[in-house]
This record gives sequence, C-alpha cells and structure tokens, in this order.
Amino acid sequence: MATREAEIGLFYSTHANWPATIARYQTVVDTYPLYSHMDDTLIGLGDAYEAEARYVRTLKLPEAGKARLEKVYDDQAAAAYRKVVLEHNAAPHVEDAKDRLAAMNLPIPTPTPEQVAASQALENSRAQYKLKDRVGLIIFRKPDVVTAARIGEAPLTDPKPTLAPSVTRKVIADFNGALNPNAPTPAPVAAAADTTETPAATTAAAPATPAAPLQLQEVPTANAGSGNGSAVMTSVPGATSNSSGAGSNSLGVEIVSPSSTGAGGGNGGLKAVGPENSTPLPAVEKAAPAPDAVNDIKPGTQPPAQTAPANGKKVKPDFDKSDESSSKHKKKKGLSKINPF
Repeated sequence: MATREAEIGLFYSTHANWPATIARYQTVVDTYPLYSHMDDTLIGLGDAYEAEARYVRTLKLPEAGKARLEKVYDDQAAAAYRKVVLEHNAAPHVEDAKDRLAAMNLPIPTPTPEQVAASQALENSRAQYKLKDRVGLIIFRKPDVVTAARIGEAPLTDPKPTLAPSVTRKVIADFNGALNPNAPTPAPVAAAADTTETPAATTAAAPATPAAPLQLQEVPTANAGSGNGSAVMTSVPGATSNSSGAGSNSLGVEIVSPSSTGAGGGNGGLKAVGPENSTPLPAVEKAAPAPDAVNDIKPGTQPPAQTAPANGKKVKPDFDKSDESSSKHKKKKGLSKINPF
C-alpha cells in the first residue's frame, strides 16, 4: 500500500503536479513510518517543495513577498532532507539528502548515537532477496514484503490522509500571507447549527420598521396640445397614499394613447406600412408552347453496326486467331490445345 501511494506521487511529479505529489508523499510519511523506501519518499517530498520554490523565483512579485514565499518552501524542503539524515542515516540514499542540503547552503545535521543505532537496527531487520522470493513474486504473484521491517510498532490507526485540495488551499494561503502580511485573517466559517435556525427566530430578528413605500411621479406630456401626432398621457390616480396622510403624491397608472390628430392621422404619428408605389402589377403572360421534336435521321439510314439481323440472332464479330486469344471464342481442339501461340 505504501509502494502504491509512493508510485502515484512519483507519477504526479513527472507531470509537474506538485500539490498532488506533496499530498501523496506526505500521506506515506504519516501513515507508513516503517516503509522500506522512506528515504526516497522524503527526498521526493523535499524535491516537490523545492520545485514550488523555483516556481516562485520565476514570478514577478514584490521582492519582500517573494523572499518570504521562498523561505516557506525552502524550509519545508530542508525539513524533509534533515529527517532523512537524522532518522534514516543508514538508508541507501542518505547521501542524496546531504547533497541537497549542501546545494541549498545549509548545514548538514549530525545524528545522535541513539538515532544512528535505531536506523541501523531498522535497516538490519529487513530481509534480503533470495531466489525463492523472486520466484514467488514472479510465478505466484505474491505481494513484495521481503524488505518490510521486522521491528518497530506500526500505527494501528491510520491518520487523516493529506489531500491535494488541502495542499492547494495552503499554497494559496501562503501566497496571501507572504504578499499581504498585515492583512486580517478571514473569519472562521460559522457552524452548521447556526445556519439551520427556525423561521420564527429569523422573523423575530428582522427589523420591525417597514421600509418607506415607493413614490412614483407623473411624467408630464410633451406637446400634448399640438397637432403633431404625439401621444396623449392620462394619469389615473391611486386610491392610497402613505400611512401618515402627509404625502400627496398619488400612486397611479399612466395610460398612453395615440392622438387622433396629426400628420399620421389616427396612427399616432406613425406612417402606414406598405410600398410607396401601390400600382398593381400586370397579369402574368402564358408561356409560349414548346416546338415539336424533329427526328433528323431518316428511316433506313441507320449505320450497319446498329442494324439488327434479319433472323434475330446475334452475329459474332470476325477476329484473327493470331492476334486475339481463343479463350473468348471457340475452344481449341486437338494439337491446338498445346500450342501456346
């Protein structure tokens, strides 16, 4: 199970999906502390954080915020490398972790004698591959547990796995914290119980004072008395006003009707729709009749090739045996069968 998670993390690293890589490797580190390739997993975790730091260096950000972001990812990468050097100093790839710390210009920590003894005991408890083990893995398809640790206490309860969305949210929070160090932290989300209150409580919390009613004003009619075809606006006042009685603006309906006078007559000043020239079109003339078909070929002048035989039988065309194959005509007889020519 640890190998599967680590291989998925390696796959995401080849596709430069660093949040997913960090999530898979961190899950292996938290869930399987006795994993036989823990040194590779920790180095891969540190390389993923270093890739994030290199990406930050390519961004056009303020220098102060960029420096804070680089320090965040460099510290996380260095922590993974130091864990290899201190807790897995007997592992095969401890020198790779030391080289990465030296490349970051960081001091290489020295493990204590207790850490050295614990790491050596853990590595010595792992079995070595034998011929029967390899045959069982190939033929019987057994799970590869040859290098599993024989000492140590494995956790019986799996911790909560690290998910890629959680890593992505943390990356966003790191960016916001580095670029806006003085920004207030967002308020925590309210509990679900606070959002499921009863309708009565919601109604009680609402303000008791009603909002002021809307006041509509009458729009004056432009050029209502002139005869230029404009519309006539009639105001129908409403029956209510505000509760105090002080308001005098009535809430009514404005009815717009076209005037009966003007340039457009009773059309409200609009022109009638239709063509300018209303002269009727002439009647459609009937097409002239088609000329009769004339046969130019006179009877009896048909070519010989198209003339039908008198007896009704099909006449075979003449052919030269020296030029044409006899397989299309009469079969050969006697010695002619063996004559290839």
